Amino acid sequence: MAAATYTSDLTDITLFESTTGVSNYGGGGGAAAAGIDYAIEGTNCVDKQVNATERGFLFQAGASFTIGADDHFYEWVCVGTYGLAATRNNRGICVAIGDDVSNFVQFHVNGVDTLPLGGMIPYAVRFNNTSATNLRTLVGSPGTSPDSIGCTANITGSAKFANLAADACRIGTGYDILNGTGADPEADFAGIAADDLSTREGVLVAVGGGYNLQGKLRIGSATTACEFLDSNTNINIVDTIHSLTDFTEILVENASSILTLTNINFQALGTNNPGRIEMITATATATLTNVGFIGFGVSVFGSGTTAANCRWIGANQVTVGNGTYTGCAFDSSIAASAVLAASPAEAAKISGSTFTSAGTGNGLEITGTAADFTLTDVDFSGYSTTVDANKAIYVNIASGTVNITISGGSGVTAASHVRTAGATIVVNSDVTVTFTNMKDNTEVRIYTAGTKTELAGIENATAGTANARTFAAAIPGGTNVDYTMVNEQYEIVRVESFTWPTADQSILISQRFDRNFVP
Repeated sequence: MAAATYTSDLTDITLFESTTGVSNYGGGGGAAAAGIDYAIEGTNCVDKQVNATERGFLFQAGASFTIGADDHFYEWVCVGTYGLAATRNNRGICVAIGDDVSNFVQFHVNGVDTLPLGGMIPYAVRFNNTSATNLRTLVGSPGTSPDSIGCTANITGSAKFANLAADACRIGTGYDILNGTGADPEADFAGIAADDLSTREGVLVAVGGGYNLQGKLRIGSATTACEFLDSNTNINIVDTIHSLTDFTEILVENASSILTLTNINFQALGTNNPGRIEMITATATATLTNVGFIGFGVSVFGSGTTAANCRWIGANQVTVGNGTYTGCAFDSSIAASAVLAASPAEAAKISGSTFTSAGTGNGLEITGTAADFTLTDVDFSGYSTTVDANKAIYVNIASGTVNITISGGSGVTAASHVRTAGATIVVNSDVTVTFTNMKDNTEVRIYTAGTKTELAGIENATAGTANARTFAAAIPGGTNVDYTMVNEQYEIVRVESFTWPTADQSILISQRFDRNFVP
């Protein structure tokens, strides 16, 4: 038993408690000053008046920042006169990183067109000293090893007070969440957000209806497990336009870690860094119930994953990792293949689910070695039956024969509906046989031939009319079955080794009265 712990790896650069080390950018007006007006961390922040011009300030650390492979700069910035700020393209609000006030990069982060409500906001930026139209503007010639950070604003009208402020500047990647095991309460999003709030990290910030996330949440580690439990909330993946594309992610590690999410929505607010989830340890337990991934990035799951009634809408590829998926929806994926299974056996663990094409891309891609498998109650819609790049199923296997049994569901009824990398494809789809003319109170059972494995049946056939009852069974064409009709007043009807037809049909049943029947 161990209480959950939440540890940020962000390292302080400056908390802007004073103007020590702060230099002004842009002429005219007063110098930057320390004050409480916009402070959210500690006592003070640094603020400055920007009046009908572009100005700002930078803190110089005195030594180049050490920037790790995944590190981003986090800085809280506010423009109090957001209605006077220029557009984001025109550097309305910028995070500034570089060598000094004469040589730095302006990272356009907001403007009057993208910041309708104002306020102190945490921005996450990955340093890059090259310019980019409407995204990054160079002042002077900034080098590749910055030691200064601050902010600028381009104000188009007259401001009457200090309207540009910065607070709590750090560098790092996100949070490590451990423990929450045994009798102790599990870790949760509220616990992370509470720790974040206490020091204003800016990684997971509580907002109305949920949380804003920018950065990494590492649940468990190689040596320490974590039990994480949460429900009924929304996680907004912040539109970090200056980050690495895989910056925001949820990573689950340790075979004893448990992730349980119910009624959670992950909503990407942008496309550069849409978020991703990965089971670093495949056998870690992940139980996802009614979880939505909207506009989300890549999802990589493992054998310990169970997903029920989850949905991926406009998301990137889902790697199933031998998990179990029931009642899930894969809708309008942006990937070349919406779902990736590493073997036919993995594909068979998807049932009762739907695949809806975005117009391009395959639905279910299967790799590995050729083998037979069954898809149960899986519906494919909108996929091409002729264009390989847009088919419902893509068997990315170069040789061998793959027999695909389609049990229930729709959208795939022939081998031509399946893309192949060379393997021979055989599709066996459900065919409906209707047994007719049965007496009242007749029990029907259909088994795989020579076994007790029931494929279909009914205790009492009630469809149809009196003493002309019917029962319809949908079983893949070509299946070898035994079937029986049992009625205590009539002789048993039993047919063995019957080959299920390949087209719908009806079979007339003739039942003879049992002379040994005693009422």
